[in-house]
Amino acid sequence: MTPRAALMLLFPRRNTSAPGRSAPEERPSAGCLHPCIRRDRWCIPCGPVPGRRRARSARSRAEQPELPLAAPLKKRLSGGLEPAAAAKLAVARRAKPSAVPDHVRLVLTLELRRELAEKLSERAIREERNIEAIIIALLEAAAKRWR
Repeated sequence: MTPRAALMLLFPRRNTSAPGRSAPEERPSAGCLHPCIRRDRWCIPCGPVPGRRRARSARSRAEQPELPLAAPLKKRLSGGLEPAAAAKLAVARRAKPSAVPDHVRLVLTLELRRELAEKLSERAIREERNIEAIIIALLEAAAKRWR
């Protein structure tokens, strides 16, 4: 079997000439061994078919307005807000509403030492709670000491 015959078995010609429709233009592409179906300069099995590009006219380049240079980025002043207001803004942006009233869902990813993770797991198992509840209790206890 010749390579062309093998390719014809893999990529048979499509008969898309239904009533009222015209058949797609079939032509062999420059680098193809099989007939390609040309759709907007693309060979369906092979990829792009090389073609001629239109040259841009000098007039269109002359009419192109110049784009302004990007303005330098302004740094935010970290001291612009009080810490309480900044915290409310951060929670409003990052946290999502919770099903529990007066609570928010704040997703954290923690990278812990293995020893600490095992201690938290052991405490959670002993108290028959999940690790999240243990961490929340620890955070609330620490927050009480901050006040």
